[in-house]
Parts: sequence; C-alpha cells; structure tokens
Amino acid sequence: MRICHIITTFGYGGAEKLLLELVNIQCKNNQVYIIYLKNEPLFQSNLNPLIRLMRIELRFDCARNIRKTITDLDIEVVHTHLGHADLIGLWACRGIKVKRFCTMHNIWFKWNWVDRVIFHIYAIFFKTIAKDCRVICISRAVANHCKTRLRVLKSNIVLLHNAIADRSVFKEKNLLKEELGISQSDFCLLFVGRLEIQKSVDTLLYAVSEVKNEIPNLKVLLLGEGSLKLELKELVWKLGINETILFVGNAHSERYFEAADVFVLPSIFEGFGIVIIEAFRASLPVIATAIEGPQELIDDEVNGLLFEPKDYIGLSKKIVKLYGSPELRKNIGLRGYQSYAGKYRIEDYAEKIQSLYLE
Repeated sequence: MRICHIITTFGYGGAEKLLLELVNIQCKNNQVYIIYLKNEPLFQSNLNPLIRLMRIELRFDCARNIRKTITDLDIEVVHTHLGHADLIGLWACRGIKVKRFCTMHNIWFKWNWVDRVIFHIYAIFFKTIAKDCRVICISRAVANHCKTRLRVLKSNIVLLHNAIADRSVFKEKNLLKEELGISQSDFCLLFVGRLEIQKSVDTLLYAVSEVKNEIPNLKVLLLGEGSLKLELKELVWKLGINETILFVGNAHSERYFEAADVFVLPSIFEGFGIVIIEAFRASLPVIATAIEGPQELIDDEVNGLLFEPKDYIGLSKKIVKLYGSPELRKNIGLRGYQSYAGKYRIEDYAEKIQSLYLE
C-alpha cells in the first residue's frame, strides 16, 4: 500500500513523535512517504531509510504541489496531521481517488477567537470535500470536540489513543544523572513541551517559587522551545529561582524521563498528552492538570496526581508530597508503567491503523 502522511512540522511535538514511531512500523509492509510543510525536520535521523521525506513549502502553491505529488506517486492513502496539513492536505486531494484519514491531535490551537474560525473551516470541509474522511481521535475529549465543534459525522469518528514504542534507555538513574550533569542529590522535576500558552509553564515556575525553601536541592529541567521562552526566563529571575530552573531547549527527551524524579505537565488544555505515557513508560511519577486528555490517562492518587489548572499552590503541595515520600513515588511510577504496558504500545496502534486503511 502506498501511504502519504502530511504533517505541518516534523519537530519535537507529540503528533510528530507519534507519526515517527507509526511510520517506522508501517514501512515494513508499505511504501511510506511523509510531506512536511515548514521548519527543520528534527526527527529525520530517526526515520527508517525506507521512508521518503519531502518538504513542500507552505506558500500559495502548496496545495497544488501536494496534489501533483500525490498523483505522481499514485498514493492510495492520504493521512494528515495538525491544522495546516489537515486543511491544505484535504483540499489538495479533493476529487482524487484516495482514502483520506485525519488524526486530530488537540482540542484547541491558540485558545482564542482564531480557533473558532479554524473550527468553522474544518466543519465546512467535513461536510463537503472531506465528507468521506475518517477522523482518528486520540482521546474521548477530542472525539467529543470533533462531533460538537467540527460537526464530523459520528460514523466517521474513530477513537484510538496515542501510543509509543518501548524505551531504549536501560541505564541506572544515577548514571543518567551524571551524563546529563544533574547532581545525585538533586530532586529533579521534568517538563517536556512547547513553551506556549497551552502548556502554562508559568504555573510550574510559581509553584517552584513556593517550595524552593522546603526543597533546597530542587532542580527543574524545561525541555522545549517556544515563543514564551524569553518571557519565562524573565519570570525565573523575578521569582528568584534562576539557580533552580534549567532551560534545556529541544532535545531527545527519553534519557531525561529516565533521569528525573517527577514529571509535571501543567497544561490548560490538552487533547491527550503523549508525554504522560512517555513518563509512564519510564516508571516516572506524574503530576498533571485535571483537564480533558490527562484525566483519561490518570487515576488520581493511583498512577499519577492531578491538580486544577493554574493552581500553582495546589501543584506545589503535590510536589512536596512526592518529595517527602520516595515510596509513594515508586508506587505511582510502577502503576504508571502498568498503564503504559497495558494500553499504549505502538505495535497495537499501528495494527489498528492498518486495519482502518484496509476497510
């Protein structure tokens, strides 16, 4: 089967990670192509060499060039990911005899009026030129979003949770800490994600300022880039926690999950939260906000801890609670791993995707 995935970027985001691991399985029995529209392909070195990666510039003739590529390659399945790629990709293959799929990875984009406009365009597309498109939803929250806001037919909605591959890091935590320049005595919090409004990293910074005296050996690693980086750095200095916070930038996160003591995701909206299951895989205890996606993954006080969005006092109490109880950290981490092992393996996900393609 000739499959073409279209994605807006191929960087260090959750959608990109999912696509990377999916295509590395798909290419064993299919001819797989990836079209990305902008920015550098940071995952290119991790792709199986059987996969052809192509950049088609995001400009006025983008849809036309995608359409020509799909036709020239005689593509059978077009699968889009993320806003620009969804709308441009679905428009580009209108009228072409291909099976169309769209994975919906989130419930908002910018969390403002712009989203309302985008949702309206999606609704028009799914009612007209893409009415035969199967929409793969990564959580029940996303499925509800597609049904109510995007007006996708119930028969076209497929609920399929995200998944990841087994970890490749098997070193002891103390060795990884040494490799990453983290002191053995440090109590290390980890955040992985874009430095944007959605992730609400400022909530984590305020929480850290609350506990810095109770946890003098606290270190916080922030993995990711984004438009709020400078603003967050200024907040770090304002709060007097510049010795505690380390901005790591874009980096392969797997070793950091293994080296940290607690993972924190303070997002204000999240379609799923693939970083949560990455933490599960590493047996790393998770603290996350009690919002749509994370609530489907975390049973509070069982395989993770939940707090209300923007409640940095509540978050600070959760941090102190885990700091004071190594046994609790161990038990929550173990149950998190059991959640990953039972529900979120990429091999099962890829098999279900292939079955959808063949329907």
